[in-house]
Parts: sequence; structure tokens; C-alpha cells
Amino acid sequence: MENLDYFYHDVEYSDLVSPAIRDEEGVITTPASYESRIEVELKTRPECKSLADLERLIKLDKPETLIKKFAEMVAVSYQWEWLDLYTKYEEELTSWGESKEGFVPEENEEGVSTEFTVEAPVSPPRPSLVTGADVYLPYTREALKRARKKLVEAIIVEVDGLVFDGDELSQTRMTRAIMVMDDEETLPWTLKNNEITLVTRETLKVVLKEAGFKQSALWEIS
Repeated sequence: MENLDYFYHDVEYSDLVSPAIRDEEGVITTPASYESRIEVELKTRPECKSLADLERLIKLDKPETLIKKFAEMVAVSYQWEWLDLYTKYEEELTSWGESKEGFVPEENEEGVSTEFTVEAPVSPPRPSLVTGADVYLPYTREALKRARKKLVEAIIVEVDGLVFDGDELSQTRMTRAIMVMDDEETLPWTLKNNEITLVTRETLKVVLKEAGFKQSALWEIS
């Protein structure tokens, strides 16, 4: 028999023992008396979510607070889904027991009595109690990668009062420009604020170096 304490709680009720007594003017002279009793009842089923729900949120890049909340509901769902299976198992076990109890052997022509051969239902294995953190753990690595990607996309570098995008695509463009430009040459460049200005090869080298430092620093985040 499984321990089902996880799913039940004590609920206190007050039963009326004797009603209040009033005088002729309606004033209570003797208050009503009550007797408390405790009933063990099934808890209200909490909101549950599936792993598919959790993974959909992760793919949609929803806020981590929401993702963690869903992970908690997934952890809870494991126990309540098992309870559904266990309840069905108990019903099947009861039915099986009644069939076995009511089975009447019959003898065949050779005098051999028949036997009850219906196999008993098998109790569903109960999942271990886990937390939302346990459920979310396999996905945290991917979450870290997504967070780093966002931070890389947001890299900016300021040089000589000019603010440049420093994301990976911008770094690639700078590298190509530096490879083909002469030291004295200038090139139109779109800044972070979408303004276009002329930049030198040396300026792009400084920006590229700083953007590379900032991106490397992000890989130190654990």
C-alpha cells in the first residue's frame, strides 16, 4: 500500500451541538455550542503543466521567472498524474479480487479442476518527489547559451565619442573591412544610432579589439 499523505490534508469542521437560546426579546442568553472535528480530505488538485508546455515556453524565450514557475507545476504534475494511475490500479485490483473470490473451479472430463489464471494488475511505479529546479536543470545550459547570445547581441563599443554595435555580425564586418582597407582610407560606417560616419582602419581595429574583449568576458559567466 502506497503512502498517500502527499495528497491529503486535515480539514477542521465545527458541528452545531446546541443552538443559541434567546429570551422573549430575542437576546441571546446562552450562545450556541459547537464541536470541532477533523476530516482527512484530498487536497484540491493544483494547476499542473507538462514538459511539452515547459519546453514551448523555453523555445519562445519567455522570462525565466515564468519558466521556473512552469517547472514547479511540471514537478507537481508528476505526482498527481501518478495518483490518477494508482487510483485506476486500485479499482482494477478490487475488481480482480472480487473475480478471484467468486471464481468457482470446474472439473474437466479428466477430473482436473480449473484454476483462476487472471493475472493481478500491476501497481504503477511512483515517481520520485522532485522540485521545479530539478525539472529545469537539464534546460539551464541552453538557457545560459540564450542569455549569452542576447548579451553578445547587445555589445556596444564607444571610441572617440562614437558608439558602435559590437555583436558578432558587426565584428565580422569590421574584420573584413580591416583586411581590405589601407591605413589612410576611410569607410562609411553605420553607428549604433543608425547615423553614418566615416571611420578609419585604425578606428575599426580599436572597436573590434574592445568588442572581442567584451564577448570573451561573457564566457566567464557561469
